[in-house]
Amino acid sequence: MRKIETRGRIIKTGLGVLFVAAGILGGNTASDVNGDIITICTLALGLTALPMLKPGRIGVIPGGFAAAGVAAVLLQLLPLGGLAPRQFAGGVDSLFLTFDVIETVRALLTVVCVGIVLLVVLSLDYDIARSLTSFLYVGLICNLFVGALNYSASSNIVGDDLFPYALAGGFFINPNHFSTYLLMFVPFVVFEGVYRERVKFAVAILLFILVLLLAAKSLAGVSIAFLAMVLSGTAMLERRKLRWPLLAIVVMFAALYLYGLDVRIAAEGQLTDEMRLKVWSHTLYAISQNLLTGVGYGAFTEAYAAYEPLADIGPSYINHAHNEYLEMIYEGGALAALLIAAYGAALLRQTFLAWADPLKRCAAISILMLLITALVDYPSRTFAVLYLFAFANGILFHQGKRVKIPRSQTMAVTIDGVETRVPIARPGR
Repeated sequence: MRKIETRGRIIKTGLGVLFVAAGILGGNTASDVNGDIITICTLALGLTALPMLKPGRIGVIPGGFAAAGVAAVLLQLLPLGGLAPRQFAGGVDSLFLTFDVIETVRALLTVVCVGIVLLVVLSLDYDIARSLTSFLYVGLICNLFVGALNYSASSNIVGDDLFPYALAGGFFINPNHFSTYLLMFVPFVVFEGVYRERVKFAVAILLFILVLLLAAKSLAGVSIAFLAMVLSGTAMLERRKLRWPLLAIVVMFAALYLYGLDVRIAAEGQLTDEMRLKVWSHTLYAISQNLLTGVGYGAFTEAYAAYEPLADIGPSYINHAHNEYLEMIYEGGALAALLIAAYGAALLRQTFLAWADPLKRCAAISILMLLITALVDYPSRTFAVLYLFAFANGILFHQGKRVKIPRSQTMAVTIDGVETRVPIARPGR
């Protein structure tokens, strides 16, 4: 028994350190040394945690999605190109279903790593899995401080040897992805203030997040942030007793943020999304030509060029569709569309079943923030966001006992012959 508990603590610590590493080193969308380090460490963690994985605790739905994701990418690496003969890249037939084997292999490794994180979180005891948020907050705080340096400097910070790219927001290469990362933390931070009564921590972090979201050049990020605050606050309304100072601070935050949002929209209101609409249109046409099998995960850049009209070709090339769903369906074909629809249905069902647990509720809202930003961006291309997404799914789908933290309650006791009512302590206090 002690060996099992010791192994569980080791796995928890290893996964926590991995979360911190992903938050600091996993902000690039392209493959680099930092990404390779995260991949290797995750695979090593998976091998170490293999004996403690519990199918009964993992559950059929999350375990099935992890297996289906790996199988969907692996299928494209089999020599089945003859089943869907297509001409591509100068008239050369592809032996495989994917047109870029190397990128698809990288995609396979990424899916395997995300699956490992998900399965390990699900296999841990629920209380241990919940405690992993402490490690996530370390990565968040590091990003907040670096983000403050980013936006206080006159130019982007160059990472030199540690980061082979300029830091455009926190440790991220893209300020939009940095914004998504911050958005996904909003419900968890609200949870800290309301249910764990770490009010000072929650207020300070939330203020820091909102200021940096306004500073980041991401109109979608600042717009969705207000939705994140509203949803997070609404989800906590079951609490009958909220401290008035906390409520006043939240109202003040909302007012200031709405003003900042209005300023940001006014500053960028003249910009059009004509280019994004063109990319979506071309991607939809490309999907119609490759719906059966897709062009291969990770192969979007090369495959998109085959369908881009000459009139739209400029000095810069299109490397993403700026819509995660369109890009995934283009890369994965009908099977990808089916998996997206199935995940959406499973997410709705699990959210309904787990709504009684406040932390699961926050995890569902965090996932929703990613899914919304995915409509206009490609946020799931970084390890930092992906691992936070895997953790949130692990919490939401966890088979551990769901505990509803009771509302403020009192009980009658007699002290020196006088009956009085005292508050009942909440679990975990």
